Amino acid sequence: MKRVARAYKIEDGVCPLFPGYRTRKIRVRGPLPPTIDSVLRAGVELSTTSSVVTITASTLRFDEYLVVQGESAAINLVWRRKHNSVQNRGLAFLLETGTILVSSGRTRIRVGSGEVVIIPPGDETVHVQALERVSGLMFQFAAAEMQPLGVRWYHSSGGVVWESVRSLLEAAVQYPSSANPHSANALRSLFRAAAQALVVEATPTAQLREPDTLELVKLIVENRYQVVGFAVDDIARETGLSRRVLERRLHAVGTSPAMILRARRAERARSLTQEYPHMPTGEVAQRSGFSSPTTMRRALQGEL
Repeated sequence: MKRVARAYKIEDGVCPLFPGYRTRKIRVRGPLPPTIDSVLRAGVELSTTSSVVTITASTLRFDEYLVVQGESAAINLVWRRKHNSVQNRGLAFLLETGTILVSSGRTRIRVGSGEVVIIPPGDETVHVQALERVSGLMFQFAAAEMQPLGVRWYHSSGGVVWESVRSLLEAAVQYPSSANPHSANALRSLFRAAAQALVVEATPTAQLREPDTLELVKLIVENRYQVVGFAVDDIARETGLSRRVLERRLHAVGTSPAMILRARRAERARSLTQEYPHMPTGEVAQRSGFSSPTTMRRALQGEL
């Protein structure tokens, strides 16, 4: 670990096989350093009225994604969205403990422990005020990758999605991936799945058109297809629609939730077989989300 000043310490990490992959761990005890914004490298400005603060943070930047996990005394954060690259990004706060006030334009949201807030793309400055000692995650992602679903303001208490995304992001930032191309692809997919899960959770599905419903189902399937036992009823529940309404909407565009789920699992099975030709059939089936090798073979044969 490298001592930069008496007020804080930092530790950097890079991975030569992951272009754009950077990690940084920061620990501040004492006055807030005037260079803390450049040290944090999170694209935000920090300030406080206290003469002494304690901050610990771990950051991971990879492609269009930024994850910051940390704990801080009462502090103010400002996200100035001056450039196009920043204006096209969504930002989520997953708060574990404490309370924050999030404001931008006319929007004001009070976020408590175990809650999540999503901030959509835009050019208005975002202000975040920690009213007390807080801990949690900040997750920045490219809104374009969520298309056709739009990223909108969203505030909710926890739940399965909150817990799953929090666990995934914490694991990613605390235990960086090994240096190989497969890990890079897996990490990229996991970050995309985390962002998609939050956006899907925030999407009011009742007003979606048929093509948008199709894309929503594809996002849900992409996030959950590897879970053995995940089925059409689960897809319907996550869209917020009844199974009958969901199937009718997808029938209008020439498909069904069962077909989408089966096709994605079959695609994964073919990919694993090509990448790992000696992998046991049972393992291929399980990692693809099929309940058995027999079910997998039938799905693959049905596509021939």
